[in-house]
Amino acid sequence: MKYFSLKTTGSAALNYQVGSTQQDWEFLGFRLHLTTALSQATAVVNLTVTGRASDSTASDFKFNLLTQAMAGSSDVAWYPDPPIPRKQNDLLEVAWVNDASSYKTYAFEALWREV
Repeated sequence: MKYFSLKTTGSAALNYQVGSTQQDWEFLGFRLHLTTALSQATAVVNLTVTGRASDSTASDFKFNLLTQAMAGSSDVAWYPDPPIPRKQNDLLEVAWVNDASSYKTYAFEALWREV
């Protein structure tokens, strides 16, 4: 099996897609660290993990896998057990609108493997 990771840092909106155009794959999970916890007042937007049945943004086959409230959060990790099986060209998107009033700096890592 071939393993992949996406590691990045930022301070604007978090919006990353993972997947494989080569073969079927499994989503292993992600972790997100914020420099400081979000207050109740600025954490109105949830972090989401959404799947799409193709690499097209026009795909009608979208589904929600996770919605995580970010109020009071500084560390979020999600490693589904078992890993989430996906087909070639399917994508998963991890997204969070980093509130403009706080713009927290973050470190993000997503993990997946081809099967």
